[in-house]
Amino acid sequence: KFQYTPVYISRLLKKYTGKSFSKTVQAQRMSRATQYLKATGLPVIEIASLSGFSDLAYFNKAFKATFGQTPTEYRKQIQQG
Repeated sequence: KFQYTPVYISRLLKKYTGKSFSKTVQAQRMSRATQYLKATGLPVIEIASLSGFSDLAYFNKAFKATFGQTPTEYRKQIQQG
């Protein structure tokens, strides 16, 4: 629509946010996952899928790298207050 190449858009994103396109997408997916963990009782595998992850092991690894705990641990901590 705007006639920009994906490379150009990625460079603009990096320039103005400091994050690459893939890091930005990953952050959005993690944000969505935390919302599901807080607001639903859905199984972690379903939350991973709804958040855009096709591999549960990768989701768990990425979540732990981002938040320092597994999705299950995160959910338990949120529920405890």
